[in-house]
Formats: sequence, C-alpha cells, structure tokens
Amino acid sequence: MSRLAPDERQRGVLAYSSGNHAQAVALAGKLLGIRVTIVMPADAPAVKLEATRGYGAEVVLYDKHKEVREEVAERVARERELPVVPPFDHAHVIAGQGTATRELIEEVGPLDYLFVPVSGGGLISGCAVAASHLSPDCKVIGVEPEAGDDATRSFRTKTLQTCRNPDTIADGARTHSLGRLTFPLVLRYVHDMVTVSDAELVRAMFYLWERMKIVVEPTGALGDVGVGQFMPRRARTSQGDPGSRKLHEPNCEQFQIDVAGRSGITRRVCRHRKSALERGPPAAQRSRRLDHDLHPLPQVKHSPGRVPRRSP
Repeated sequence: MSRLAPDERQRGVLAYSSGNHAQAVALAGKLLGIRVTIVMPADAPAVKLEATRGYGAEVVLYDKHKEVREEVAERVARERELPVVPPFDHAHVIAGQGTATRELIEEVGPLDYLFVPVSGGGLISGCAVAASHLSPDCKVIGVEPEAGDDATRSFRTKTLQTCRNPDTIADGARTHSLGRLTFPLVLRYVHDMVTVSDAELVRAMFYLWERMKIVVEPTGALGDVGVGQFMPRRARTSQGDPGSRKLHEPNCEQFQIDVAGRSGITRRVCRHRKSALERGPPAAQRSRRLDHDLHPLPQVKHSPGRVPRRSP
C-alpha cells in the first residue's frame, strides 16, 4: 500500500479476505491514512469482523454460498474506482509474506524443514523463495486442511485444481485455488504437501494452548499438525535413503511431544547440527540475492475495479 500513487491513496483501496488479510490491510490503511473497504463473508469469525472494523475499515459482507468474492470485490471496486489489494496473487504481497521466513532464518540460522499453512499460496510462495536463498538445504512443506486440498492436488497433478467453499474450521484456508503467480512458484520451490483433518487441528490448538500457553486459530495450527503428519511418513518411506540420514544419525537432537496428552500422537522433531562451513554464506549476503530474485516477479499494476484472475 505504501507503493500506491498519490491519487490512489486519496481514493482508498479495496481488499477481500476471510479475516487475516482484511485486518492487515485495515491496519496498514489506518497507519498510512488510507481509506479501506474490505469484502468479507457474512459468516467470517466475529472477532475478525470486529477487529477489521476496529482498525477503521468499512466492511462489505457477502453470502459465500451464493456469491463469489472476487466478483463482489470487482463490482464494488469498479463502482467506487478503487485499486484492489489482493490477499495472495500479487508480487508485492508474495514478497512481503516471504519476509516472515527471511526474519526467522536470519534470527535462528539454517533450517532442515519449514512447514507452512497454505491457502491461496502467497505465504508459502514467499517463504519458499526466501528459504531457497537463505537456507538452501531447507525442505519447504505445505500444509492444508483435508476439506480444502486444492493446492495439494495441484501440486501432485501439476494442474491447477479448485475447491469451492471447503467446509473446514481453518477459515483462513478456504481459498478456492492457488493463483496465477503462486501456482508456478509452489511447483518450483515447494518440496511436498500434506493435508490434516479438522480433528487434528483441534487437538493441536488445545495442546498449544494448554502446554505452551499460545493461543492460535485453526489455520495457524496447520504447520504444527503438518510436522506430525510428515515426519513419521518421511521416516517410513526413506529407509535406506542416504539423503534421509539426518533423521536417524546421532548428530540429530530428537525429542518427542505428546500432543494434547491423551491423543496418543507422538511427534519427532529433528534439528541437524551444521558447521559454519556447511551453512554457506552469511544470511545477510543471501538476503541480497533474495532481493534480486524477487525483483523479476511480474509487476501488477493497480487498476480500479480489476481483480487479478486465476488461470482456468
């Protein structure tokens, strides 16, 4: 939003979201003095609706069972001549979301695995690009709810798949499909995808709250459950694979977490010790390469009333 032209700032912006992107745009608008209109489903969580309005945004509600949010957003944006800030399929949004991984790696060092919640693909695209530069050996794993597995199916088939109004408690992952920009980035930079059930999300939320004193929404718990899904499968399927030794060799620190105590699910997390020589160039130097790599992403112009279209 800081890149908007002066006349666009004066008119204001429009965004569409189930709640998380909505709050971010609303807060950014408040900080930048830009009027914000948000298109949200009528059944969005009340706390997200209240927070979005609390940041000063106007909320336009729609019935997700009868209307398509992109069409509603395009109509409102056209009527009001507002530039659209999409939730994921925009080069600036992808680059901005990738800073989450950039900051993480610069703080803690190289990673073995990075588990990322997946909805429209903006977060995982940005994070995967960042990880490929700052921690080249890191495997990026996307995690989706079982009811909204369009990205997983797209990843497996190499063909863009859709999922209309998935019925899942992970309301932040109810996007119908990956985007025109995010789909090829997922295919290029993501190493694998897993899906998890709503019941597993509930157990993980309870564990994080009870044991770690962290309150997370269902979508935020996707990565935590993804560890439990992926790591045992990886251990089973990679027996005899030299590339998987880091899961079993003595130079791995392993610890077990009993999820929610009574669930019977055990997870194994492994951090591979690496010497300074193995880690490669300093993170700051790799960050400069990351900035250069993100620069060629297609620049999307802000056009009033236009919503970026997905591939058919």
